[in-house]
Amino acid sequence: MRDLKVSNQVSRGHRGFTLVELLVAMAISSIVILAVCAASDAGWRLWRRVEDRRPAEEQARRIIDMMRTEWAGLYLPPAQEGAVPAFVHFEDRDRGEQMVSFCTAMPSYYRGLPPGRCAQVTYEFRKPVSDGDKGGVLVRREQLLAGETPIAEPTAEVIATNLASFAMEYLDREGKPQQGGRQGAARPPRMVKLQMAWPVRNALTGQDERVFFSSQFLVAAEAPLLPDEQGPNAGS
Repeated sequence: MRDLKVSNQVSRGHRGFTLVELLVAMAISSIVILAVCAASDAGWRLWRRVEDRRPAEEQARRIIDMMRTEWAGLYLPPAQEGAVPAFVHFEDRDRGEQMVSFCTAMPSYYRGLPPGRCAQVTYEFRKPVSDGDKGGVLVRREQLLAGETPIAEPTAEVIATNLASFAMEYLDREGKPQQGGRQGAARPPRMVKLQMAWPVRNALTGQDERVFFSSQFLVAAEAPLLPDEQGPNAGS
């Protein structure tokens, strides 16, 4: 009789799970698995979105670094009759094109050259010619200078592609927008506002969207020495 009681106690201590306990465990496991899957999917989409934006961010960072350096080194060579103006900017809103050209003592491609080696840099934004092209391109031209004398061969390079938009706004010393033209000389601005955008597919929605990048540059130069401004107060 004593052996039978011990056997009953052992069997009761090792009984299995009930159906209710199994259902509760399965429900909790399902909730945890669904939460992990949702978090993993959201993380993958976020990573995919960051990766899709990376090419645009790299191009924007490169352009902003280049322009910040070159605008900080803008200088005004003595004006001569028939010479190219020290600063020129041009905008064709109908065609969506822009151009800016100026002399700088800190060309971004020639930082290792001796002091006094300058360059005239030109940035041109062009819209695509055919409808099959997706976006505009930004071209940078550079003419190396020794003082005001061109040396070496001019270079040109496409530094950004697939641009959805590109705009540079120039403000004068009074904070008003400054106008300019390809054929006429213009005073350098006190501040330059740059804005660019690239089309990027949104991994969350599957739709194309524009990613904007903007920056501002202060210009220390006051005004070019134009032929009709030479005198005691020239450049003031």
